[in-house]
Amino acid sequence: MKEKEKSIEDMILVLTKVSDEFKKLHQEAKLALGKGNRGISCEKLSQKAGLLVELSSSLPSRVNGIEDREWYEVLDRVRLFARQAKEAYASGETFALGSLLMHPGDLNIEHNDLQKLVDEFKNEHVTSLPSK
Repeated sequence: MKEKEKSIEDMILVLTKVSDEFKKLHQEAKLALGKGNRGISCEKLSQKAGLLVELSSSLPSRVNGIEDREWYEVLDRVRLFARQAKEAYASGETFALGSLLMHPGDLNIEHNDLQKLVDEFKNEHVTSLPSK
């Protein structure tokens, strides 16, 4: 497998792992709030924001071999997500943390912007990767 193909697979794995953890923390926060435990809910939402900040700083070093326009577009979007997360965290507003990467009226965490990025990247590249 070529280095670029391996790097694309690595990026998909990294983005998918973070997206899955992001959704998991969101659900845990929602469950905690439903049980009346606002403190744990806020902690989970803060961890969710931290995931995005961490992804922004770690993604370039975790994925090598992709140096084209698409790579920079993905990285720019991840950096935007991190800025939004930092702003939500700094605001201290539970709503801002809870609605990170979500759109008004869309309550389904599966439709968040990070998952959309993962899906777009997979759709563009998985079919172009050779079978193992």
